[in-house]
Parts: sequence; C-alpha cells; structure tokens
Amino acid sequence: MSWFHRMMMQYAFAYKFFQARGVTYFAFEERMPDEKSQDFGQELYLRKLRYAVRINLQDVYEAKTLEDIHIGAGMTTGGEVASFDVNHDGQ
Repeated sequence: MSWFHRMMMQYAFAYKFFQARGVTYFAFEERMPDEKSQDFGQELYLRKLRYAVRINLQDVYEAKTLEDIHIGAGMTTGGEVASFDVNHDGQ
C-alpha cells in the first residue's frame, strides 16, 4: 500500500500531474478500514486510502465586447463626486 501512496505523492507534488489538470489542493486524509470481499468467487482484500482534493475547473465562454462603460467615483471625507464616461472623454 505504501508504494501507491508514494506514487500519488510523487505525481501530486514532484510531477505536478494533478495541478496541470485543475487540482488546486491535494492531501492525504486517512487510511480506511481494511475490507474483505468475495466478488467473482474469489477473496479480495481491499485497503482504501482517502485523499482530500479541490478542483478548479474553468470553462471558456464566448464573450461580447463592451460597448459602454460608465465609471463613478466619490470621496467619503467630502468634496465633489466625479463622474465621467470613458467612451466620450467626458463630453
């Protein structure tokens, strides 16, 4: 079992394999209880490991070019509130 955990840690941190595929957080949490199964008429011993993983998937969407931008700014300590239109140079 330790060979699998070492391989996962190598791929996660040395090779940056998971990071290149959108995984932003990867950590070992615990080894789960061992289990024994009789699937397919054969004894199978299961040793499960639990990892915490956070994925950041970013989708690309078609965007529209902005036609108008209006910016307003004000001061909290007094003074005039300035407002201008970047499309028409304040005219």
